Amino acid sequence: MKPKIPFRINYPVKILDEAKKINFSEKKRQKLFRRNLFYYKFDKTKNNFLENRWKTYFLLAKKVREFINKKYPKLEVLSISAFGSALYSKNPNDFDFLVIVRGNKFLLEERVLTLSKENQKIKYSVGISIKGIDNFSLGILDLKKKTPLEQQKQIIDRTTISLFRRHLPIIGYDFIENKEIFRDNVYAQCFDLLENTYNLYYLKKEKLYLTDKERAKKILSRLYEAISYLSSIKKEIAIIRLRKEIYNSYHKEGLSFLESKKIFDKFKRFVINKSEKLRLQISQEIFFHKDEKEFKEIIKETRKLLSKGQVGKFLPVVAKIVDKGGKTIAFSKRIKGKNGPIHAEISVINDAKKLGKTNWKNYTLYCSLEPCWECARTISYLKFEKVVYGLTDPLLSYYGRERKNYEDRKVFFYQHNSPKLIAEFQKIYFKLYKKKINLADKSEILDVLSNKRLKKNISERLNSYWKSINLPYKWINSILKILLENKNDEDLAIKNVRNKFPDLVQKDSPNYLQKLAQWRKRKVKNLAKKLDDYITGDFVADIGGRSTDFAEQIISFNKNVKKFYVTDMGLFSSELENNKISFLVQPSKTTLPFTKDSANTIILSMVLHHLKSTEQEKLISNAVSSLRKNGRIIMIEDTYPKINNIEKQSKNINDFLELSSEEKKKVLSFYDWFGNRLMRNRDQISLVYNYKSMEEWKKFFEKQGMKEIYSEFVKEEKSNLSLFPPKAIMVFEKIF
Repeated sequence: MKPKIPFRINYPVKILDEAKKINFSEKKRQKLFRRNLFYYKFDKTKNNFLENRWKTYFLLAKKVREFINKKYPKLEVLSISAFGSALYSKNPNDFDFLVIVRGNKFLLEERVLTLSKENQKIKYSVGISIKGIDNFSLGILDLKKKTPLEQQKQIIDRTTISLFRRHLPIIGYDFIENKEIFRDNVYAQCFDLLENTYNLYYLKKEKLYLTDKERAKKILSRLYEAISYLSSIKKEIAIIRLRKEIYNSYHKEGLSFLESKKIFDKFKRFVINKSEKLRLQISQEIFFHKDEKEFKEIIKETRKLLSKGQVGKFLPVVAKIVDKGGKTIAFSKRIKGKNGPIHAEISVINDAKKLGKTNWKNYTLYCSLEPCWECARTISYLKFEKVVYGLTDPLLSYYGRERKNYEDRKVFFYQHNSPKLIAEFQKIYFKLYKKKINLADKSEILDVLSNKRLKKNISERLNSYWKSINLPYKWINSILKILLENKNDEDLAIKNVRNKFPDLVQKDSPNYLQKLAQWRKRKVKNLAKKLDDYITGDFVADIGGRSTDFAEQIISFNKNVKKFYVTDMGLFSSELENNKISFLVQPSKTTLPFTKDSANTIILSMVLHHLKSTEQEKLISNAVSSLRKNGRIIMIEDTYPKINNIEKQSKNINDFLELSSEEKKKVLSFYDWFGNRLMRNRDQISLVYNYKSMEEWKKFFEKQGMKEIYSEFVKEEKSNLSLFPPKAIMVFEKIF
């Protein structure tokens, strides 16, 4: 049945809210019913099957869980949901359940389960689909199963987009809505149902032991589901009428097979007409056969790297740039750079530049593995026509992806759609990932809480800080307790904190992020005022700034500044409204986009401790080279004086200063982890924890030809908290 619209799901997709367990009580149950695709028959006419059968669903779901626990004791059940025609048809005994478990699984069980009702034992035919959360979240396939890859892919795609609306969650965690994914794939879902119905029930040649009447029922039930999807995104009279027609025909006593076929043909024409524009768009955007050709070459080159043992610590990733005519412009791999690996995407872009190719909007970039956040920002900034990747990177967190960059820059970004290729990439990467995960060093960042003295100092500091910016400071002790209990597993610690305080890190959380943003505005203004005396010249740069708010404040205080540059490793997402401010992309962590002797003042605010020592040296060297004579570097860092000879501070800071250098670094490292990973979801940020004392920083800059002209260990002022101490401001001047 053609034409078909393919699913376009940009894996990974987060499908379960592991902070929200299902409550099947009366009030909560009604909310679950009302959001279900089949709750209304048509228009506002309610479907009473859900209310009438809720107890049956619940009792059968418990039986399903018992069965899974008994037959598959090693599987961790995350969710059990009901789906299928039993949600909206009169068939009393045919029930389907989806069981989502931890990992990668693709199983199907058919069981007869018995329930006792009014002293009677009633048998129910139950289909139990067992799927791994990784299959839905990452779009991967279970290579150990005999189920054809095409079929697995089809099932995974169609289920992933519909879980929130099509399935009735009964036990375990609730589904995440994923509105955009659902809306973008409604027509793909309709065509998938039409194709499935056509092959199974419409064609006479299918060897199914069904009567014509049963075939007719199956056809109409699939059509009803398809038009229910369509009606959820398009509120049109024609759709309501057609949905009503399908529903009434399904419940018609004398339904004929021929009548169901006519309705099928009518609905097919309707969907094709409605999706005409989309089909044309997709035909222009996606060339799956072409993608397959390109990825076969990528797989070949990847296997070459593996066979030659050229992997080392890094994954074998390759990338290529192809023009509109299908000609390969450049082909490269992940390579070793002076300051660490250069990712394949950046390497191939550099190779293309050397050939004089810069018209990126005419090119497609293919890469074997999903681009990391830094590569994503650079690629989207260059505005490639398309970016197609082979496999989702399971080591990238949901928070560490920056896909919005592609959307903002209107770059078409997607995973290729060939199940065979997905399987090939899976075979290559998942074995390597397993090794990488097993060999990964265990972090000791949370072990600092095992020391009662250090924990007390941290607790007091966080309580004081949260209280000063009007956050729920009474939560701190509970949060630290959870972190200590899970000190050997950072990810589990984060998960358990968010389970206990689910609104803490939500986008619009009144408890953290909004108040943090308000405090940042105040902090930035106070800091800009503080630095004003040390800003020199008309050319100022904020390295690793990511935002213009600091630049805007400095310009408002200092009228001598004519040009202010903010640099970072990739795309700058905010709109630049001040013509004095420009954003520049850094070629690397340590390379600055400035000519020699061009800048007057360079600001390094909370940047250096995220770099290794060799990277710190390289960055400072390049910064000094970019400075004019008598130019300045203003450093704001988490640090401390080695010798405690500063003016009196708060008790908490004084207690901190009494700690050993090693203990101070452990405390500072914890604050870095707490603020970035736990509280702001910045899994992508480099946490190196490379701290130095103020005396060490002074020597460090002096070696680079700088002299210290100002140094201040920031005093805590509760009424005017500029920075989260312990921090220092140090100003250095170029002496040659």
